[in-house]
Amino acid sequence: MPADAQANQRVPASAWYALAVLTFGAILSYTDRYIINVLVDGIRRDLSLDDVAISLVQGAAFALVYATAAIPFGMLSDRISRRYVLLVGTALWSAGMLGCGLASTYQQLVAFRCLVGVGEASFFPASLSFLAAAFPPQRRGLAFGALLMGSSIGAGAAVSIGGALLALLPPQLDWPFLPTSSSWRGVLVILAAAGPALMLLILSTREPRRVATGSAAGRLSGGGLRDLLKAGGILLLGLASLSIADAATAAWAPAFFSRLLNFTPAQIAAEVGTAAIVGGGAGSFLGGILSDHLDARGIPNARERVASAACGVAMLGLSFVFLSGTSAVAAYALFVFAVGVASVSAAAALLRRLPLNTQGLGTAVAAFIMVMAGLGSGPTIVALVKQHILGDNAQTGSAIFLVGVLTLLPALAVFGRPSRTKRASQQRDSDGQQQRPTDRPSP
Repeated sequence: MPADAQANQRVPASAWYALAVLTFGAILSYTDRYIINVLVDGIRRDLSLDDVAISLVQGAAFALVYATAAIPFGMLSDRISRRYVLLVGTALWSAGMLGCGLASTYQQLVAFRCLVGVGEASFFPASLSFLAAAFPPQRRGLAFGALLMGSSIGAGAAVSIGGALLALLPPQLDWPFLPTSSSWRGVLVILAAAGPALMLLILSTREPRRVATGSAAGRLSGGGLRDLLKAGGILLLGLASLSIADAATAAWAPAFFSRLLNFTPAQIAAEVGTAAIVGGGAGSFLGGILSDHLDARGIPNARERVASAACGVAMLGLSFVFLSGTSAVAAYALFVFAVGVASVSAAAALLRRLPLNTQGLGTAVAAFIMVMAGLGSGPTIVALVKQHILGDNAQTGSAIFLVGVLTLLPALAVFGRPSRTKRASQQRDSDGQQQRPTDRPSP
């Protein structure tokens, strides 16, 4: 291997440190995002809410604001220091978490939940843009996999951390600054306090250099969103379909285990939560390593092929709805594992098609589409299928399976489709080996 190519593959210690910080941030972000699901009963009781009202706090109030705010944050990530974007976003979502804990009315709870969504919308556009600049093309799958592993761990950790804190805190807290002394408020306040710690860690990272790539980058940047969609639009459709399957299953899996398999809350926290943490974390991490390895061997469309195969495995994992006990938990872990592999491989494939100076915007567009399609519609689709197609609200498992298969099949087909832009992406990677720094790293 030529000396300049070897140098391009070297990853400085500052990049690995930043990856560790951002992975911790992903864990905290997803824990804060999903912790509401563990606190539903206490919130409903104290604020006198029904299921419809609390479901808006869980999903729509967050998803709509998150998806909308991701676009401007992505554009900022392409223009200003990504560290500043991350710092502002972390401050906003931490303030939103504190506000949710202090909210005394439903309107206040919705408003602060929206603030959480605004802040978290900054994280992945800025983080993926940061890592794409810090790591060479041959190592980005590993970096993206580690970051998405953090999100998978956070989604599962919300169940475990929330349950553990509720068990440790007394039902009635003696905290005078809370409007009522219920323990769910204490959980939100404690998680909000982790935000400043993350901000200090972000300040300790080193902003990677922005680079000027070849003419292909300039053309895509000049074309804006239209050319971005032209380069990666088909992968965005696959990611949207995959997100629906993921969000629909994640939203209703606890209810399936509770209602149909009679799992206790403690069993769900310990067994289903652990399955989500281990399966999702391992899938995201190994998906990045595998896609890097196959891509380095010169296999055409290696990352897309890994994502397509993983969608097929995920359909096998959906068999958990027909099983019971440990077998059901194991199959659910397989589903979460396969979705993790597919997500990180497809994300790496998407960013590989885009030059570095548009990857913040590209990530933001992907976040918008995935959140609106997944969190915004997936859980509701399952409910509608149960009520209007299967005609039986007890058919939770069948609805999960039907929605999952019908949305994974298009994703499998999209990711398995031969790419016509492979040569262009290779040219962009070649351009990246001749990077010209256009600014210096931030101190």
